[in-house]
Amino acid sequence: QDDPIGRTLSHTEVGKGQTVRKVTCPIGVLLIIFESRPDCLPQIAALSIVTGNGLLLKGGKEAAASNRCLHGLVCEALAEAGGADVASLVGLVESREDIASLLKLDKVIDLVIPRGSNDLVTYIQRSTRIPVL
Repeated sequence: QDDPIGRTLSHTEVGKGQTVRKVTCPIGVLLIIFESRPDCLPQIAALSIVTGNGLLLKGGKEAAASNRCLHGLVCEALAEAGGADVASLVGLVESREDIASLLKLDKVIDLVIPRGSNDLVTYIQRSTRIPVL
């Protein structure tokens, strides 16, 4: 599959020798909060990695052991493929209390994606200045 980073989606000549290009690029650091669905951890990690984004994952407490195991496998695969520095691009947040602190890091985290109930999404939107999708 082609690398999605740096691909020109469109371009427009706006003047003699001046072209405006729409080029794909990583978003940055993503904080993704998901409830009791550990199956989405490797899916989200794969999408984040291929698109060049850093990732913080917070799953539900009901699936904490599964999330730790899956996160370990993702980091192991990344370390084999690209070294320890690459493996550190995917972090696992295990404490609900850590979320409040992370939501204050609007200079570090570029996008929050909560996947869950309306109450979860509303709480996240009200608790941060980081864009929420």
